[in-house]
Order: sequence, then structure tokens, then C-alpha cells
Amino acid sequence: ATMIQKWYRRHHQRHHYFADLSRIILVQSIWRRSIAREHAAFFLGSVITVQSLFRSYSARKKLYSGLTCLRKDTMAAVVIQSHWRTYACECNFIRDLVDILIVQSVVRTWLARRHLSSLRS
Repeated sequence: ATMIQKWYRRHHQRHHYFADLSRIILVQSIWRRSIAREHAAFFLGSVITVQSLFRSYSARKKLYSGLTCLRKDTMAAVVIQSHWRTYACECNFIRDLVDILIVQSVVRTWLARRHLSSLRS
């Protein structure tokens, strides 16, 4: 009878040990997977940033190498065009701002008159 008990206890303990071991391995693998995903996401973000910086550097280098080949009068024309576009955009912005202020003023006047008429009645 003691041999059967010994065999049963050993079998029972061994079964629980392997069940616990498989659960531990499962938890560890899920945890390691989540850490690996976070690391991969961070690494991918870093790679994209480095690629973006390198591409912008290459584009600027290509642009400036092309501009140095241009004659001085062409460069002057480019600068004049750039300043003119800046001036035109600023003028358009100011015109739009004035239009917005006029609309706001009209709407506020209308709202005030409507409110005043509701108070009188």
C-alpha cells in the first residue's frame, strides 16, 4: 500500500509540477513578446526618423549643389521671386484678416440687436 501511495503522490506532484511549469512558460513568453513588440516599435520609429533626416539632408545637398551652378543673375531672380511671393502671401493674409474682422463685427452687431429686441419685448 505504501508503494501505491508513493507512486500516486509522485505522479500527482509531477503532474502539478509540469502544469505549473507550462503556465510559467506561457506567462514568460507573453511577457517577452510584449517587451519585444515595444522594442520593435521604438526601433522602427528610430529607423524612420533616421531615414527621414537622411532623405532631407540628401535633398538639401542636391538642391544646394544645383544652385551653386546657377549664375548670379539667376540666383538674384530666385531671391526676388521668393520675396515677392512672401509679400503677396502677407497681403492676402491681411486682406483675409480684415474680411474676417468685418464679418465678426456684423455678426456681433446683429446678435446684440437681437438680444436687445428680446429684452425690450
